[in-house]
Amino acid sequence: MDKEPDYNTEAGKKRLAFVMEKALIASFIGHICFIPLFCWLRIPEMVVVNFISATSLFFSVSFTRKKKYLPAFIIGTVEMITHAIVAVYYVGWVSGFHYYLLVLAPMVFFWPNWRQMTKVSTSLTLYLIYGGLYLFSQNYSPVYSVEAWKLQMTTLFNALVAFSTFASVTLYYQSNVEAAERHLREANSRLDELANKDPLTDLHNRRTIVERIDDQENRSHDDGKQFSIIMADIDHFKLFNDRYGHQFGDLVLVQISKLLKNATRSKDVVARWGGEEFLVLLPETGGIEAKEVAERMRIAISSSPFYIDDIDVQITMTFGVAECTTNLGINECIDLADKALYQGKKNGRDQVILLGPPESPIAEKN
Repeated sequence: MDKEPDYNTEAGKKRLAFVMEKALIASFIGHICFIPLFCWLRIPEMVVVNFISATSLFFSVSFTRKKKYLPAFIIGTVEMITHAIVAVYYVGWVSGFHYYLLVLAPMVFFWPNWRQMTKVSTSLTLYLIYGGLYLFSQNYSPVYSVEAWKLQMTTLFNALVAFSTFASVTLYYQSNVEAAERHLREANSRLDELANKDPLTDLHNRRTIVERIDDQENRSHDDGKQFSIIMADIDHFKLFNDRYGHQFGDLVLVQISKLLKNATRSKDVVARWGGEEFLVLLPETGGIEAKEVAERMRIAISSSPFYIDDIDVQITMTFGVAECTTNLGINECIDLADKALYQGKKNGRDQVILLGPPESPIAEKN
């Protein structure tokens, strides 16, 4: 048998401690109940055996609470095997005490650091003991002959205990699987969020916005509806960073991100394009309407206070708006918005410039 596994995770320790302690306590209580049972059946040897078994299980529970799981498991396993053999020897196979050997099988698999071969071989050993005990009972009569109705009651009691144990173990497995699946879904959700969001501003990142634009372009090909893109850049951001520090720059990025989101509709997508640049996708929106949205953004930002050491710093942004049609690809549409942004910077910043494709009536129109 492998050495006692090293349980590095708190979850593994709790799971093992829970299963072993509950199983051993249940066995201890069961053996206490067996004492009056065997008194009723008038089998004094089994009364003594169950007293010894209850004592050994008491120590096994103590080992579990001290986190000495391997000694506790060995004591509990040896006790259950010994008790089943002795009970069948005295009362016979029909009494149902052999059921407890079956209960041991799933307990073996609660040892997470055991190799699969160890678990399988341990289960196979239990089966061989079970099979050998059955063959013995078929060839030798029990020491005591118990009245049929008492034997039936004993069998039903043992079957009930074994069934309840199996049901409890199954329920525990099910609850663990459900908890693991829930944690996995939560972890995947967090990973998706990390993969799709900018960690500073909590906006969509560059990869996500490109995917959304691609999806919108495909829909536009199907329904013929145009959409628009806004590219925005903070004016003189490097100057603010150099003068007031990167911490202030981060605060500006976060606050501007909130202002941009507040100025858009629920169906619009706001993303941090990179550095101090932002990109906004406006589905089913023409260039004129998109320019109005960008103008609301510009006014909201230029009129909002940005404080550093009680000094109100004036922040402005320049916006380039591109009306995208089915004739434009993703790159061409983004390049058009970037061209509009560059024109706005060239014209003096803190303004909105709208450009459209050559065939659009708003082409080269501000």
